Amino acid sequence: QMVLDTRQKVLVCPPKWVGICPESRVCCNVTYLIPTQPKKNKNETTLRATTLTMLPHKTHSIVVDSGTFSTKAGFSGDESPQLVLKSVLGKVENDTTTFFGDDLDVRRDRLALHSPFRNGLVCRWDIMESIWDQLFQRLSVNSKDTNVLLAEPSHNARVIREKHTELLFEKKGIRSLFMGKSAAWSCYANARGTGVVLDSGGGSTSVCTVAEGYVLPKSIIRDNISGRTLDKITLELLSKRRDV
Repeated sequence: QMVLDTRQKVLVCPPKWVGICPESRVCCNVTYLIPTQPKKNKNETTLRATTLTMLPHKTHSIVVDSGTFSTKAGFSGDESPQLVLKSVLGKVENDTTTFFGDDLDVRRDRLALHSPFRNGLVCRWDIMESIWDQLFQRLSVNSKDTNVLLAEPSHNARVIREKHTELLFEKKGIRSLFMGKSAAWSCYANARGTGVVLDSGGGSTSVCTVAEGYVLPKSIIRDNISGRTLDKITLELLSKRRDV
C-alpha cells in the first residue's frame, strides 16, 4: 500500500514501484521511502530513502471531460478547468478551414456544424481527433509529454474505449492514459464514495449507482432524452404559436 504526504513530497511504497511526481509541472524533489529487508532479522523492515529531482515543464498531467455540448480540460491540481471548448467543428462549404470554440460565433451564418457525438457517445473520430489537437494546442502542451486523465460516461462501450486509447497513444503519442467513470468522479467531488448519480447531458441521460468508488454495471439506466430533445420540443411548441 502506498502512503502519500503531498506537503513533504514523500512516498512510502513497496519495492519496484514506479510513480509520477504529483506536482509534475513544478520543479521539486521527491523522496521515495522503499522498504528493504535487513540481513540479520527478516521480520524487521527498514526504509531506504531515494530522492529524485523532477525538472520543470517536462511532463504535464491534464484532466479532460468531453461531453456532447462542451469539452473541459485543465491541469491536475487546479481548482477549475483552464479551457472550455464547444464539442463541435465548423466548416465552410468548399473550404478546408475549420473553426472551433469562440471562432464558431464569428461566422455562424456560413458554418456547417458537425459534432463527434451521437446520443452521448463518440461516433465521428476524425472530428474527435481535431478536438484533441485543439486541446493540446490551446493548453500549450506537447502531447508526447502529457499524461491524460479522461472522464467517460458510465454507459460507454468497450469498443469506444479501445478506439479512444488507440487515438491517443498511436496518433497523439501521449505518455499515459487513465479513463474513469464520470459518475464516480462526481461522488468524489462531493466527498463521497457511494451514491446514486443522475447525469443528464446534451446527448443522453443516465442513472447509476456508485459503491465505494465503483460504478455497478447492472445499475446503469440510460435514455436518449437529453438537452437536445428538450430543444427540439421547445422549438416545435414555439413554431405553433404565431405570436412568437
